[in-house]
Amino acid sequence: LIESLTVQVKRARRFYGPTVNAATAIAARREIGEFLKPRIPDMLAQVSQEHPADAVDSDSSTSMTALPVYSYWQSAPDAVIPDIVHVCRAHLRAVTPQAILLDDAGARERLYVPDYISGRVQSGGPAQYSDYLRVGLLEATGGCWVDATCYPSQNPAEAVDPLLGMGVIYPRWAGKQIGNWFIAAQPGNHVIALQRIALETWW
Repeated sequence: LIESLTVQVKRARRFYGPTVNAATAIAARREIGEFLKPRIPDMLAQVSQEHPADAVDSDSSTSMTALPVYSYWQSAPDAVIPDIVHVCRAHLRAVTPQAILLDDAGARERLYVPDYISGRVQSGGPAQYSDYLRVGLLEATGGCWVDATCYPSQNPAEAVDPLLGMGVIYPRWAGKQIGNWFIAAQPGNHVIALQRIALETWW
């Protein structure tokens, strides 16, 4: 699986890299960074308050194979689900018995999203909504997040289980940047909680 992920990252860089407007991306990162930087101490304090270290440490040995594997595709009215999503989701379910394939209704059943966030996030589109959804779910239950257009060669939870010593895994996009199309995490992980709090603070 790790080799497969590496191949996918290289392919994504080759095909999508030229479509990224570097100046716009840098400006956005700077704007978000300047907004969040003075708020980091308060966000870290909130993480520690919500997830005391002892409680998180007690869950650190949880096997990933016992945790859910989530995937989401928006179920907007009259929306047509692309064939690639059908194929990838069917394959994920075939190789991953604990896969949970979410639509909007299923997501609302599993994660409460405050009203002040839900309106802004959903108006920004399904990508922003799923950004919040993935960290909220993984913070609460742990497990894996697999984007709906990923085609894993094996059960992702089994593949990453021996590698999760630090409690969370993100694929690296370029340099210090990370991707979030695949995430694996133990429940209550501080990095995941910090990302959720940062999203709430920004919105």
